[in-house]
Amino acid sequence: MVIEYTLDVFIDSDIIDEIILVVSKEYLEEMKKLTQSLPKVIHVVEGGDSRLQSCINGVASIQSDEGN
Repeated sequence: MVIEYTLDVFIDSDIIDEIILVVSKEYLEEMKKLTQSLPKVIHVVEGGDSRLQSCINGVASIQSDEGN
């Protein structure tokens, strides 16, 4: 899968500590399974109806970790 190669680049990067993967609802469970053993992937989040909403969902997953 292309996503595996893409994630490998981010995982191998020294300047990236954590990865939040935002995906469409139809791929959510598949991506959770695929990434459960990968380092640095801390969240797999369902995207929204637009790019903006998907970004908001990804950022919200960070804020929920911080207790905000």
